[in-house]
Amino acid sequence: MSQSHIGKKRKRDDAPSRNQGRKRRTIRSGESSSLDVEQLEKRIAKDPSNNHNDVETLLQMLDLANPDAKLNLRAGVALCKVFSRLIASGHLNQDNQGNNQSQELSAWYAEQYRKYRITLARLLRSVSAAQRLSLVHLCWKVLEQDAEFLGNKVWVSESMFKPFLSAVVDIPGGTDVRETYVDEYMNQCHDCCYHSLEYFSTHVATSQDGNVLENVIEILSVLDPPPASAEDLNFLAEPPTKGSKKPLITPASLKRRAEEAWLSVLRSPHLTTGLRKSLLRITTARILPWMSRPETLMDFLTDSYDVGGSTSLLALSGLFHLITTKNLDYPSFFPKLYSLIDADLLHSKHRSRFLRLLNTFLSSTRLPATLIASFIKRLSRRALFAPPAAIVAIIPYIYNLLKSHPTTTFMIHRPPHPPYTKSTENLGEDPFDMKQPDPQKTGAIDSSLWELETLQSHYHPSVASLARIISEQFTKQQYNIEDFLDHGYGSMLGSELVKEAKKEPVVEWKIPKRIFTRAKVGEEGEEGEGNLITKLWDFG
Repeated sequence: MSQSHIGKKRKRDDAPSRNQGRKRRTIRSGESSSLDVEQLEKRIAKDPSNNHNDVETLLQMLDLANPDAKLNLRAGVALCKVFSRLIASGHLNQDNQGNNQSQELSAWYAEQYRKYRITLARLLRSVSAAQRLSLVHLCWKVLEQDAEFLGNKVWVSESMFKPFLSAVVDIPGGTDVRETYVDEYMNQCHDCCYHSLEYFSTHVATSQDGNVLENVIEILSVLDPPPASAEDLNFLAEPPTKGSKKPLITPASLKRRAEEAWLSVLRSPHLTTGLRKSLLRITTARILPWMSRPETLMDFLTDSYDVGGSTSLLALSGLFHLITTKNLDYPSFFPKLYSLIDADLLHSKHRSRFLRLLNTFLSSTRLPATLIASFIKRLSRRALFAPPAAIVAIIPYIYNLLKSHPTTTFMIHRPPHPPYTKSTENLGEDPFDMKQPDPQKTGAIDSSLWELETLQSHYHPSVASLARIISEQFTKQQYNIEDFLDHGYGSMLGSELVKEAKKEPVVEWKIPKRIFTRAKVGEEGEEGEGNLITKLWDFG
């Protein structure tokens, strides 16, 4: 073969670096619908070296200014298949030992692959809600290819992972995308979970957008519990190691990453009252299992407990968990708990949650009788002004406390201290001090439960009949308060409507002759003359 012939052939093979601009076909939005994506894919698969410009054609179809959603997805899937074959055949390996043109072609393909991944991540932010999930699955498929191509480097900046994860976090209203990402990817691949948690810690700490914090909380709150052992770990890429022995990703290191992410969330300046309440609701079930050192939540929980109102109610379970499992010293726990039984509690939507927790907190028989008596008395007093649905839960709960702490039953047998008035400020000679913040000093143990006796005359029949259990013998061991906690106006009304009447009610009624008019004086019972309105409303 002559030297001149070799030179000409080399010039044709150098097209990717020198002549690609002249051979490239410009794609206009008007002709995009006529392009055959499958044909372009087959041409590249048949001869990657000579049909490399078809990759640019597909990229143009994927990145039109006014894209067709279906065409976008078809082009994206086709490019995924194209680059999958190129990776398998070694066309993206720039370290091969071929000639210069082969290395240049590999570098060119690697650059197109980089553009393709960036474009996919950008499109995920802009496509319609109907196309998001399909594009998420496509992005993950590309990430799996990256894991084969890059190995453990799939989690660093030159791969698709961070642009993809950034899009997942930042999409406004993308709850379905984030739930899919957690359920199908983070919970299944623990190396993905590990590096995602690392990204969240940094992103939350540096972002100035409050929506980012809300979206990260949305992701973290649906994570599965941490794996129990190393055998439960699954990896997308080959498991990385530190040195030669100790693995980088273990159940313990995964929990540390999650702990850092949660602490970044709790320390964020964008943490609003609403987000704080959302976190308090999931503290015991979702946050504490991921904390390698649960005591790091002490400040957050104690600060929330001191806020008051519904925030304090929501902080109860997490704080009690730390007290019982981590020996948290919080001497004012019971005085604060006592103060939460205020005028608004029994009208709050958190009423059932509070009574469930209160049942747990006061379940110990070693608590002093003076403390229990104060809670019984305070609940009884609040029941006087509570809705019926709350009263039917309070009375069985007080019954259970009396059975568990027999010393307090003297409050039932002790006669009331007359005279009592209807005023809440002056309740006669009752020694109970409602304004005393310390439940050990209220004097409730020397008082009586006249409030429950008063409820026996309640206007609601269910409340009145239930209150009579205090005046009867305590033959029942305990009530299951779960049977009473979820009652509302609807359930109580329904229970009354299904009851059959023992006898028909007596009703007296008479059809009036007129509604808006009346007969003149001296003409009662007479039809008389009147205007048109009078005649229209005459039912005689």
